[in-house]
Amino acid sequence: APQPRAWVSSLRAGHTPIAQPVEVRNLEAPLPDVLQLRLGDRGQTMLGFGASLTEASAQLIWTSPRRTEILDFFFCTDLQSLGLSCLRLTIGSSDFSLSPYHYQEQNGVIDFRRGE
Repeated sequence: APQPRAWVSSLRAGHTPIAQPVEVRNLEAPLPDVLQLRLGDRGQTMLGFGASLTEASAQLIWTSPRRTEILDFFFCTDLQSLGLSCLRLTIGSSDFSLSPYHYQEQNGVIDFRRGE
């Protein structure tokens, strides 16, 4: 069976992703593969389901010839799609940005142009 790997990037490695092994442990008592929904029990209200989107991912999606298919898979609400309704974005650059940048706050005003 294929072994799981994590891909790690760092400034030291020139942002080149490097495969790292992932330790897999057996649980003493396996967890059930069942999710039980009790529709009569009321708890917190669900705002929606979401994911994180990085600038690098957005660039890959935008330039893909299958862009519409990818976006439909993420946001459509049919049973074959994820049905996402929220996205989390970084404020300022991350290791998955196309270039480094930051947002500067001066005198209580946030400047959302890319920092120099």
